[in-house]
Amino acid sequence: MINDPRYLGPQTTGAHALHQQTRPMAHFPQTPATPRPNDCVSNRIRRVAAFTLIELMVVVALVGIVAGLAAPSIADSLAERKTNETALDIVSIARRGRSEAVGYGRAHMFSWDDGAQEFTLHRGTNNRCNAVNWAAISGGGCVTATCRAQLRMADSSSSGNVVTARWQARAGSDVDLCFEPSGRVLWRSGLPRFSDRNLAGPEGNLQGGVVFEVLRDGGTEGVIRRVVIPLGGDARLLR
Repeated sequence: MINDPRYLGPQTTGAHALHQQTRPMAHFPQTPATPRPNDCVSNRIRRVAAFTLIELMVVVALVGIVAGLAAPSIADSLAERKTNETALDIVSIARRGRSEAVGYGRAHMFSWDDGAQEFTLHRGTNNRCNAVNWAAISGGGCVTATCRAQLRMADSSSSGNVVTARWQARAGSDVDLCFEPSGRVLWRSGLPRFSDRNLAGPEGNLQGGVVFEVLRDGGTEGVIRRVVIPLGGDARLLR
């Protein structure tokens, strides 16, 4: 009876039923997945990109050649810079002397010693240049409180770069300039008294002021810097 829950449908009998019961089920073997290159680390030694010894030697040789070619230019530039700084230091000391003369109400003497190749600045005890005993003040060198500044050419020189200075009007001679609180600038060279003479006379010919030259290796190398200290104006670097 079809509505009977115990009904299992038509039953197969005979040899056909036996064949269905004994037929083996099909078996499909699973093929293992092929690993991708990035899924595992290879046991082989991998080659690492790098420079060979010959390539490194070539690079080092090229760097050495370039450095050798550039070294003279660099050394020359540094020497020119030091020479220019020395000229600017002369300007600075001269301006300081003129400024402090007004500020302190005392005469200040700016001196150039060609033999010692040095500039010094001393403060006087009076407001008049010719009323000060400068020999007593500056005779011992720049060792007392009256010495306000000192610039030695030896300190500006280095190996292979000798910086010197000279008075343009009379190379090899010493010269002193004196700044008074009134603003006057006097000078002397080989004489005991200061003068404000600008024209030719016993003291020489200034042509408006004292000009110093700063040189490299005696003027054979580089550009000669010129510093002018006018009689009545601030020191400056000539272009």
